[in-house]
Amino acid sequence: MKITLKILTLITIVLVYCSCNSPEPSNPPLPSTDSAQGYESVEGTISNEAGEPLKGIKVEAYYDAELTKGYPAEKENTIYTDENGFYVLSQQPRYGIDSFEVYVVTIDTAGVYETQSQKGSAEYYNSTDWGGGTTDRAAHATVNFVLKKK
Repeated sequence: MKITLKILTLITIVLVYCSCNSPEPSNPPLPSTDSAQGYESVEGTISNEAGEPLKGIKVEAYYDAELTKGYPAEKENTIYTDENGFYVLSQQPRYGIDSFEVYVVTIDTAGVYETQSQKGSAEYYNSTDWGGGTTDRAAHATVNFVLKKK
């Protein structure tokens, strides 16, 4: 009986210790052209005319030229560039299509740089063979911007 009690006490101590020392959850890496197998993504960098990356530029993406159907449809289609001027929007791959077009708009909310928009496109490819003839699809469009001051 004493051995069972000691073992249960030891297990409880280990569980409490492990739960207190768990590392903070980290954000998963953003999909990029090199690592986003099984994703569809639109990514790029935004810099000024001197080649300096621009942080905090608002980026929106759309499926249509009229800018009414947000990309991706099931998630937020507005993000901001990081300290390297990088942005990425991604979603699960769509089936039944071989390629897609996307319209990307950049907006400097501080009002220093002009708003710009560009069209990007990508073709799907099979990124992973899961065995049994099943493959995962991926497609990546890269749309870079060089913003001019107003």
